[in-house]
Amino acid sequence: MADRRLSIVIRQPAQRPTFAGARHVRAWSKKARTRRAKGRNRVFGVRHTTNVIAASQQAASIVLKARESEVFARAEVTSLTTKRITTDGAVAVYRLALGVPVGETPAPRVAGSLDALVTLFARGTGNEGKTAWDAFNATTEFVDHQRMIRVGAGRDRAETRFENAVLGTGDDLKASVYDLLLAV
Repeated sequence: MADRRLSIVIRQPAQRPTFAGARHVRAWSKKARTRRAKGRNRVFGVRHTTNVIAASQQAASIVLKARESEVFARAEVTSLTTKRITTDGAVAVYRLALGVPVGETPAPRVAGSLDALVTLFARGTGNEGKTAWDAFNATTEFVDHQRMIRVGAGRDRAETRFENAVLGTGDDLKASVYDLLLAV
């Protein structure tokens, strides 16, 4: 019989080791979790059992923790919408997130990504280039819609883009920018 384990993955920044600092809540299958769980992830799981009461209590505790996380995330998003940031500040955040040291010239591919992010910060969908939310919104638009992706043989472009944005380096970039913008 196949293991039908479903896990809730909570990504936390290193400076806040408690659940209240959760960034992303995702439901993953066991196969995807074992492939992608790394670093700062904490995994909570609910296993299908014959003990319905214990399973429902476990599920209720996970839902409660998810609600607490949602309240915390709403407060963070509200702070991003009110926090002012200049174009130079956004460039500094993007350079840090892309791993470009201050004062160094980025590689051509990274420079193209940096230019696209700065353009989207100023003129992306719904952006005015004034708040930290505009900087994060530019990052999500870039990763989800504009970033170049490599599609392997027998793979669908949309599927590859989705996996990159949700589970891959695109998600890592969005999480890095988000954490940096909160610290600004």
